[in-house]
Amino acid sequence: NFDPPHLTDAAATYLHRVGRTARAGRQGLAVSFVTERPRDVAAVHAIEAKIGKQLHAHETNEDEVLKGLGKVSKAVNKAQLLLSEVGFDQKVEERKKKRKRGEGQGQTANGDDADKARRV
Repeated sequence: NFDPPHLTDAAATYLHRVGRTARAGRQGLAVSFVTERPRDVAAVHAIEAKIGKQLHAHETNEDEVLKGLGKVSKAVNKAQLLLSEVGFDQKVEERKKKRKRGEGQGQTANGDDADKARRV
């Protein structure tokens, strides 16, 4: 899922994103992979402080991780291929260029001035 935050104030964003695993009153499960590096430990502590609970650790071994690695690699490749087919990278670049030029700010989807649309 979403990587744990490495800044204390990013814990709220992380919690919001992983919270989306439980939608419409249903239960969900979020799994985050962290190491024993001080940076990861600090991120986990920030999340625990924000929610007021201690997170549960699931110890794993290298063989267990390697079993799933092939599956993950295939899924990533498939997703990248699908994104490429629909021109996702080009759309991202177009949006970045528009942002740099300041286009699209203060406009509704049909190009009207957003302030005028709100006043009507």
